[in-house]
Amino acid sequence: HIVLAQAKLESGTFTSKIFKQNNNMFGMRMPRQRPTTTISEQNGFAMYRDWKDCLYDYALYQAYAMQTVNNETEYFTRLEEKYCTDTGYVASVKDLIKREHLKRLFDE
Repeated sequence: HIVLAQAKLESGTFTSKIFKQNNNMFGMRMPRQRPTTTISEQNGFAMYRDWKDCLYDYALYQAYAMQTVNNETEYFTRLEEKYCTDTGYVASVKDLIKREHLKRLFDE
């Protein structure tokens, strides 16, 4: 639910120029210190063959940057520390999760 909210927020619900041109739903930059599925860089952002490769790349990022995270609280803390530059980003993600009931989509 968190990653879905991030994708929706970052891509303007999959309508942004970066998403449409680069298949990049997270606003990812070209990584320099981890494996990646990017094929090139365009307009300062990583470019992917398709949206699935972008999602796989975000999973690679998480394996690299979130490996010590054990719960949702720690995940949000790490997002604030390592992922975003906007101080209101985590609050925006949490608001989107609540507003669109995204957590419910993943309940068993």
